[in-house]
Order: sequence, then C-alpha cells, then structure tokens
Amino acid sequence: MPSGSDERISSLKQQDKTYNEMYREWSLDKSNDFGFFKRSAEKENTYLAGEGFVGQYPAADETAVLHRTIRLVATVMAIYSLLQFLLMLAFSGYPRPLFGMSICKEGFFIGHGPAPVIMSYAVNAAIRIIPVAYLMVKLKAPLRIMLPTKISNPPLFINSIFFAMLAFGVLYLCLDLQSAILHTVRDWSHILLLDKWQRIPVMILYMLIIPVMSEMIHRGIFLNLFRQYGDGFALVLTSLLTAFFSPEGHFLFMFAFSLLTGYFALRTGSLLTAVMMRVIFSVSYYLITISRVLSPDKDLSVIPMAVIIVFIGIGVVATIRFVARYSNRISLPMYNMFLTDSEKIMMVFSNPATMVWIMIYIIYIVMSRFIML
Repeated sequence: MPSGSDERISSLKQQDKTYNEMYREWSLDKSNDFGFFKRSAEKENTYLAGEGFVGQYPAADETAVLHRTIRLVATVMAIYSLLQFLLMLAFSGYPRPLFGMSICKEGFFIGHGPAPVIMSYAVNAAIRIIPVAYLMVKLKAPLRIMLPTKISNPPLFINSIFFAMLAFGVLYLCLDLQSAILHTVRDWSHILLLDKWQRIPVMILYMLIIPVMSEMIHRGIFLNLFRQYGDGFALVLTSLLTAFFSPEGHFLFMFAFSLLTGYFALRTGSLLTAVMMRVIFSVSYYLITISRVLSPDKDLSVIPMAVIIVFIGIGVVATIRFVARYSNRISLPMYNMFLTDSEKIMMVFSNPATMVWIMIYIIYIVMSRFIML
C-alpha cells in the first residue's frame, strides 16, 4: 500500500520524469483542491464539516479530495447535458424550425444553405468547450499535465493502430449481431435530408472533429485527473462517461472501446494514442454506417463486411507479432491508493451532484425521443 508524498501512483510511472515532476508539483500545491497525495504529517486528525477527518489518516484525506473531484466533474457533465437540453428545446422544430433549421437526434442541423453546417460545427464545439473551460479554470492545472503527448512506449504506440482495427472489427460485428437480435437500426437516415454538398463537412465533423475533442476531454483531462485514485478506477469511470453519451444502443460498444483506448493511453503515456485509435474507429464506423444508408443495395453490403474482415485479419496478425516481440511492453500494474474500488464507486453515485446530472440527462433522453427529428 503506498504511503508518503514521495510514493508514485503506478500509472504515472508510464510517464517520463518531467511529466511526473509536473504532476507531483500540481498535486501537492496547497491551493489545489483536486490533487491527492498523502501530504499531511499532522499527529492528529482534523474534522472538516462535509469532508470528514483529514490529517494523518490518509484514507480520510483521499476521501475528501475525491468528493470534491467528483462534485466538480459531475457539475461539468451537468452543464454539458443542460446545454444539450436547451439546444434541443430551441431547435427541435416545434412548432416550426428556428431560423429555418432543425436539429436531429444525431446532433447535426437540417436546413438549406451553409447555415446548418456552420451551426453544426459551432454548437458541437461550444457545448464541449464551455464546460471544459470551467473545469480547467477550477483545476488550475497546466495543459501539459492534463493533455500529455510524449510517447514513452513507441512499439505499443505503433501497434495501437492495428489493435484499433481489430477492436473495431470485432465490436462492429457484435453491434450487427445486437441489431439482428433486438431488431434495432443504426439510423443516420437524417443525412439524406442534407443537401449533397452538406454531407461531406458534416461527416468530417463526426469522423474527426468531435472524436478528437472527445478524447481530449475523456482520455485527456478526465483520465489524468482520476488516475490519482488508481488506474482501474480511472479507466472504468472515464469509459462510463464516454458511453453515457454514445448513440442509442451503443453503450456497451463505446464502453468496451473506451476501456481499450484508455489502457493504450496510460501504457504509452500519451493522449495521442487514444486520439489516433478513436479517429480510426470513428472514420471506419461512420463510413460503413453512412454507406449503408446511402447505398442500401444488398449487392453492395458485402463491401463493408469485407472491410471488417480485413481489419480483423490485419489486427490479429499484427497483435500476435507484437506480443511475440514485445510482451514486456504490455502490462499495466494496477492498484488502489487507500480506498477500495467499491468505496470509490459508491462515492461517485451517492454524490448529490452526480444525482443532479443523471436526472438532467434522463430528462433530456426521454424528451428527445418525443420532440427531436
């Protein structure tokens, strides 16, 4: 069990020495409320209202800091969900489109001319930038800490390309199986309502812009914030946050892929790994899904399936080759600090701020079923 301010969390050992020192300096800053190391040497515990005992007992100190961190992140997620909710109400198309535009459930705007494309870009960027800006102001953390880019494991970084292809192929087949069993459809039919010249910029938005921003938030800021409390906890929590906002019926799909991208980001020490894997996934997913919408001819349906099989084949061969040559580059030691995973999970879902966020999110999902295109 780690103890003392000089102890290193296992995940941070994957980073270089400079990053470690920056992270430690930020975490031990007395003005920082969201960084945890055992930094107190008081002989007696001190009771703080709403936070419990802090002092020599490290679990109490970790509990107090984690409570504040959860409250902050849940507030950020609530802001994001509230912005989505207000956006839906303003541009749902009832009783009539606002400024000649309506927003569909996929998140882009429908209408004629350049205005819907511009609004799709502006709104999708704003609803992410506003809550993240609030988060970064509160954290007082340099971007170099929350968005690490230096690659400490080059062989695994290169193999992440092929593993992303393998994971995408397997998960997409699982998604097809789910659709066949539950008779669900991956819609995206609203793209047919766009003018032909509008489709390309909208596809670029969903294949590149949104995935990159999402990874910067989830595998960047959130993962590097929660890794203080253990790798497993950070991986699962950030993957849940990503999956919550996945398209309907894609929760398990996004959760599984997010676990993989989070692992590769931690093991290579770089956010760039997660970004690259997510872009491979997003480009592949939307090209195949939208091609099925635009070309429903059954004779052409074999092409996406052939692509998926090729992806799986390349991924399997590359991964086997990597394991044979670099098996020592795979493991990611995981352990908790002073709280158990079950204690931390209970803290997450019992926090009032989390309950408020979930309530807003549920209201948004329920209402969107009735009033959005």
